[in-house]
Amino acid sequence: MAITECKPKGIFLLTVVQTDEVEQPSSSVSHIADNVLEVKVASANDIEPLLIALRQYYNTFSAVCFLCSDVELYNELARYFPEIFQSLLKVPSTEASDAGWFTEYAEQAKPLPYFDLATAEPLVSEELKQLVAFFQLDERLTDIAEQEAIANMTQAFIARLSAQRCAFSAFVQIRLLSFFAGKVNKYGDSYFRSLALKFGDNSVSGEDLWRLVLDTRFSLKERFFLYNQLLSVEFNGLIKDRADFKTRYTAFSSLVKGFAASLGEAGPFIDQNDRNSSIVFVFIGQFLSPNHAPSKIVLETIKALCLSAKKQVVLIDTCELLPVNGALPWYDAAYANRGQYKADSLTFEGARFNYLQLSAGMPNSDEIAGVVDLVKTYKPYFTITVGESLVADIISQWVPNVVVPTVARLPHTLSQYRVFNKRFIANADDVPEALNQSILSVDMLPERPIAHGSLTRSMLQLPEQGIVLAVLGNRLDAEITDEFISMLLQLPTKAYFIVFAGVFRGYDALCAKYPALKDMSVNAGYQQDLVAFMQLVDVYVNPPRSGGGLSALCALSVSVPVLTLKTGDVYAYAGDEFAVATLSDMLSKLRSFHQDPARLTALKTQAGARFLVLEQQSDKYTDLFDKVVAGPLFNQPSFTVESNQ
Repeated sequence: MAITECKPKGIFLLTVVQTDEVEQPSSSVSHIADNVLEVKVASANDIEPLLIALRQYYNTFSAVCFLCSDVELYNELARYFPEIFQSLLKVPSTEASDAGWFTEYAEQAKPLPYFDLATAEPLVSEELKQLVAFFQLDERLTDIAEQEAIANMTQAFIARLSAQRCAFSAFVQIRLLSFFAGKVNKYGDSYFRSLALKFGDNSVSGEDLWRLVLDTRFSLKERFFLYNQLLSVEFNGLIKDRADFKTRYTAFSSLVKGFAASLGEAGPFIDQNDRNSSIVFVFIGQFLSPNHAPSKIVLETIKALCLSAKKQVVLIDTCELLPVNGALPWYDAAYANRGQYKADSLTFEGARFNYLQLSAGMPNSDEIAGVVDLVKTYKPYFTITVGESLVADIISQWVPNVVVPTVARLPHTLSQYRVFNKRFIANADDVPEALNQSILSVDMLPERPIAHGSLTRSMLQLPEQGIVLAVLGNRLDAEITDEFISMLLQLPTKAYFIVFAGVFRGYDALCAKYPALKDMSVNAGYQQDLVAFMQLVDVYVNPPRSGGGLSALCALSVSVPVLTLKTGDVYAYAGDEFAVATLSDMLSKLRSFHQDPARLTALKTQAGARFLVLEQQSDKYTDLFDKVVAGPLFNQPSFTVESNQ
């Protein structure tokens, strides 16, 4: 007979008892009937002593039912600890004195989830209490200027958490971060939520996170910083419930209109007859190099504008992506690199264009106003934005702007036009009807990439025999998961070899964690000549992620099969014939290549054919330009806003 079968079922009666007596303990536990415990707390916020009492009796019963007569306490427990309080029931307060219903509710008891317990350890560490106390101070004492102190306290908390033997305590403290987020100052609110995200707490609410961007307790610059951090954690898959179009559109709109209002009166829209049809401005939030996917799209766009459409182009790198300006306490915040071009003109494959890079202090009203002055002076016929840009959306008050997405979602811009790429974006059903005429259905594909040199396997320490798998990306530290590595390690080491390429600073640490990985892989680092690199490998294996589209396209162009899950940019290019539903399915398909080499040979042929299909289906960049000029919104402002001045 199992031990749990010998234990009775239990009931926890949870009540809030208000008291004005300071000496009164914040909680008390009493047995009010057989197998029935009453836990009294001073308020719904006072859940620590309640959880301490629960841990004390955690293994006493085979199953438990929690009865709560206080609505606020019920909501807090159900929201932050649903796994523990699965059998939490809301009952009228009058039933608390009626013992007749205990038997009835005992039938609704459920087993508690298993945790290793160490009751000698405190449930909540002094290190977490110190963090909470810090963020309960005046917010002016806890801003980004105190970053070093915050980092030290956080590391102390993490170290204590890692050393604890009580798994129940560790779980509770991670959940308490979200619980305390709404009970500390504004900087603690954002910091605790970001810390919980990094701990992998899947209860962190995406809705609550996006609400921070609209929170007027923060300055416009701070809200823009939060907006960028949320896009980053969403892109890296850290938020379980990704924001829909309406949420992102509302957040971005509030920021654009806020910065636009800070500039003063907008003035009239520039009529198309008064604009210079030979000039086009192109905007990007971060311009790096042709090996950076969004920068590559920008360069392809500029090449088409200069050489095919015969336009004079000004590229403006607005330096808005993941800015430092407006930074506030956010755990493990992401910051963007800056392009290092020290010139006012650049050339790409025969296309020469003017170049302007804004400062690392963006966003700021002075520089935005300077760009507005440029637009009013040169009067470009229209503007194009790759990705999204606060500045470009503001500019769309004077000239039309079209936004080209760099990821598999519809741009949430206020500008006149947004590109809808059916291959990347499943549908536009959640777009407000009023925005439908702003959608341009265009499917553009970068030109077929070419090799600029040649490489050999020996140059990159790759074996001459066997199947070489390539895993590429500039964010591999965030994208490579334990599940993905565990899948790869199930392949026979004598038949397969893995080459990681891109930015993977944690490769050595991962090899230390998985010693077998070191024997069957190499980190080739950043590859300037991606086509030459792809010609060395047999299969492109895509980890679970959103990005990676252009490197997958490069693989297909040289007949390298792409294996991916059915999500993200890579799937959009590869299609169903190269996609699998799960990592287990991916493993089975990879194994089949060794078992039946003809399968891999056939798939390589299909990869080359897939690229030809993509080329044939692709629109030209000039098709986009023509649709912008011919569209119904070409001669009207995107939005109007009242000035703050």
